[in-house]
Amino acid sequence: MLKIASLLLVALSASALPAEPTPRAQANTVHDVKPAARGLAFAPKPSPVPDVVDDPAWLIATSGFCSNLNVVMKERDVEASETEGDTAAHFMADISFNYYPQTAVKFTDFPHHLAKTIEGDAAEADALVSSAWDHKNIALLEPTSTCGPEQGDQAWGISVFKVEEHRHCSDGETAWDGHPCVHYSGYVSAATSNFVNVNEGRFVCQLFVDSNTDKLSEDALRRQLKDVPIVLCKTMASFPLYCMRVGDFLALETLRSHEDLLVKGLIMRADRLEAPSINFVSHQWISTRHPDPDSVHLRTMQEVFRRVIRGENIFADDDVAAKFLTGRSRARSSSSDVLTTRERTFEEFQRSVSEGWVWLDYFSVPQKAGAEEEQAKAITSIPTYVAQASNFWVCTPLGVRRESGHQCNFDTWLMRGWCRMEALALDLTRMSEGRPIYLTHHLGEEPSASTQCFHDRLNLGWQRRKAVLTGDFARLSDREGLHAVIRELYHSALDSLRSVWEPLVESGELPRPMWERYIASADGADGGAYHSFFLLVGAEAYIFADLADEEHDQSYWEGALDGSEDAVKAWLLHRGEYAWPPDECWAWYAAIVGNLALFRFLIEELGFDIGAVNKYGMTPLTISANWGNISLVRYIVERTDAAHVLYKTPGLGLSAVGVAAKNGHHRTLSFLLQSKADVEVTRNDNQRTPLHEAAANGNEECIRLLLGAGSSTAARDGAGFTAAELAGKYGAMKEDAERVKLARLFEC
Repeated sequence: MLKIASLLLVALSASALPAEPTPRAQANTVHDVKPAARGLAFAPKPSPVPDVVDDPAWLIATSGFCSNLNVVMKERDVEASETEGDTAAHFMADISFNYYPQTAVKFTDFPHHLAKTIEGDAAEADALVSSAWDHKNIALLEPTSTCGPEQGDQAWGISVFKVEEHRHCSDGETAWDGHPCVHYSGYVSAATSNFVNVNEGRFVCQLFVDSNTDKLSEDALRRQLKDVPIVLCKTMASFPLYCMRVGDFLALETLRSHEDLLVKGLIMRADRLEAPSINFVSHQWISTRHPDPDSVHLRTMQEVFRRVIRGENIFADDDVAAKFLTGRSRARSSSSDVLTTRERTFEEFQRSVSEGWVWLDYFSVPQKAGAEEEQAKAITSIPTYVAQASNFWVCTPLGVRRESGHQCNFDTWLMRGWCRMEALALDLTRMSEGRPIYLTHHLGEEPSASTQCFHDRLNLGWQRRKAVLTGDFARLSDREGLHAVIRELYHSALDSLRSVWEPLVESGELPRPMWERYIASADGADGGAYHSFFLLVGAEAYIFADLADEEHDQSYWEGALDGSEDAVKAWLLHRGEYAWPPDECWAWYAAIVGNLALFRFLIEELGFDIGAVNKYGMTPLTISANWGNISLVRYIVERTDAAHVLYKTPGLGLSAVGVAAKNGHHRTLSFLLQSKADVEVTRNDNQRTPLHEAAANGNEECIRLLLGAGSSTAARDGAGFTAAELAGKYGAMKEDAERVKLARLFEC
């Protein structure tokens, strides 16, 4: 599994920081290396390029914990002559603290940007105490005491200091027994100080060890830090993950609150356990007073856990079980377009339950009055809990009603913004390893769990109407606060993936041409890193959508691309395209994400073919319709002929009108129908018409549009079903009211 960490890769300028102070005779000081070898440049640009693991003289970005932070205000001036090669500087404080690395990446400075994850906490600690880092410039990021949205840039305090000493922690010096520890001390300049607390306890922090020699002013440094589009406060200033042993969970008669179980010693902090297997349980509260007053969700999870422990299959069928264990569907198993993923055995899954721990909001998050601050921290830390989970369970059995009388099922779970946030966190932190287990069977019946592979979740789940910020929130402030959480998760995922695939491109192990690289990555050349990277880049518009209307995105794209060639080059380079003119696949990419500004530039300025067919037989129109990008659909239809609107792919026989109906894009479907699309066009594989597709997926508005356009209700698909019968099969999985509503559409 790719190691995803919240790493903010910021290259700090050496000239923007204070000069080196007079060294003392301590471990790992400047006297361990020859001054002449250092000179003014800490890390000269390599020729040839070194191995970034064997050669330590490169920037390290590392995320972990700090403790024993001590700041002593002590001003002093250091003369230029006191340390060879340094300039005079003024310092305003001493700083010391212990650092416990959890994830670290080493990478070169410009122009190489090679990167490598340092595997293992002990190896990370060894790298950080190397003499190569003597008197380097280091940025310590620590959370502020409050993280309200009104503080914006103040979410994290940045203390930039010059290292005086760095060594392994001594016995009895650590606040976290058993974890590798590095002790730092140094001097902080008046220009870059930002102390937010003095903390003897353990808190989340990050370190960035500098080796850049570019000349930046202090103002430029501050702008660079400010402009990084990641705000770490929301998820990194975290509340500990509390969990309950599965055995104790099975003994519960009713769900008890966090405070009650904490007193009884039935919930534990995960960071004090040895490699716990966390079973994260997502569900919807049935009552405002108690999440599960009749214990229906508790009983559902207990029964499923017991069946897994006994070695029974809880999945709907063998195909679903195989999809969960392998991370991909059998239908995709022979395709080259498959994300490489680690397979699990049933025995591993069984142990993760039988020997595992349970996270469930009511007993893992503070609930009592007076604990609102801790509760808020725990809630905004949920994405980091999901990232640590071995299994992600969605408990939404049919037949449950809220105290208001309304249904409480998978569809209502999916409408809630926080539930969508949990699902998105799974995708962005675990990717192909995050395989949700959906429990949607009727109460009292045997479990028939389902799942989705990462590829299917991308195509089916990442739609604007299913985005986190278009979901329902009880409090508007929750919705507003999640912008920062989503941005951090998204950019952390991209940075971590880039650190895997980009060095392989530089070394020649991964093809440089973008599309060849995509195919090689899908086949596992880099563990699927670039494949995942490209998919995430392609999902950008949907992840950040705060309105279901696609046209709302166009101002976003136009802001990122002003229509100039330089802006387009920079935008594509950041997404891994090194060639100019770019690969033609970017036209299909623009169609996927709805980037009309990029698509127009490629068509009008570079002369790309507006009707180009990709390796899957898809045109930009088919792709745009599939994702509901009506702005691009309108642009393409206005510049092509009727035959283009009627086109269907050679293989499956997908048409623009068919995919729009299947995915519920009723505005796109309406425009295509006005453009004389064929309402009776059938797919080659299953002979379904657009009406069949809409009915099979319960897309009510699309059904109405197609019936109004005269689509035949008598036509049968390849399996012999009419659209009404497919709607009935879909309705059988839903509650009574929705089933009746779908059936009535076909009664006239």
